Amino acid sequence: MSTKPRILIYLEYLPAKLFLAAPRLLPFSINLLLGKILGLLCYYLIGSARKTGLINLGIAFPGMSGKNKKNILKKVFINTGYTAFELINFPRLDENFFSQKVSAEGFEHVQEALSLNRGIIICTGHFFNWEIAAAYTTRLVQVNAIVRLLDNPLLDAYVENYRTQKGIRIIPRQYAVRRGIQALRKNEILAVLVDQNSAAGGVFVPFFGLPASTTEGAAFFHKATGAPVICGHQFRYPDHTHRVFYSQIMPLTGNLEKDTALITSYYEKIITERPENWLWIHPRWKKRPPGEKGLYPGIRV
Repeated sequence: MSTKPRILIYLEYLPAKLFLAAPRLLPFSINLLLGKILGLLCYYLIGSARKTGLINLGIAFPGMSGKNKKNILKKVFINTGYTAFELINFPRLDENFFSQKVSAEGFEHVQEALSLNRGIIICTGHFFNWEIAAAYTTRLVQVNAIVRLLDNPLLDAYVENYRTQKGIRIIPRQYAVRRGIQALRKNEILAVLVDQNSAAGGVFVPFFGLPASTTEGAAFFHKATGAPVICGHQFRYPDHTHRVFYSQIMPLTGNLEKDTALITSYYEKIITERPENWLWIHPRWKKRPPGEKGLYPGIRV
């Protein structure tokens, strides 16, 4: 339950609702242009996010030139802008959009996992556009997504409605264990984000050569239920088409740390393949092992 004063909740919600609704009056192509403009503006104006992204790229690719890092990061900001305006336009993304603009690779692995009748844990990350990937997948198999609620309940309900319109079932993080297990017992998909810094809990596993605090969520649900784990991701292409990828069933062992490390190493390879398709502006290495200095000096992250 939000602790914000009711008046502040409405003062945030009403202009945000107007901002989110107005672009849908424009053609979708104009929305994408607005997304690109927004991304470029954020690249130049939000110094903390830009610095965080450059530090992250320096950690992951120490031999990369400054020019290449800036070029990749600029594309990341633009892709983030596209993603924002695609989410705003979720109500108009119909079957025609998904059949013409979105394709998949590896769905046979999902079908194989479904045949085990234990549900499927699909790991996922912040690959552009992860919202479209979830909406595409739930057209085929019911997706249950664990999310952190926004601190404004009206805005949270508004955004959640975008997702539920596409059939995605939302599980608030505080109910993740009980409802997640229930979804798996129904032979449905449980989507678990695994690519962000885990501030509370988590385990340190290697990520681009440095320990990164990582959620054990996917490994936990696998150990608790025996449900198979598949890693999913999506790439956006210059023509604004999208391709969703599903891995083979991951060979997990039941050891939380080893399984989390295996999943993380899988995503390291995927990110390396197309680095402009991942959200580098998140402080992935923020939490450090005891005794280690922070990696984002002078940046409020």
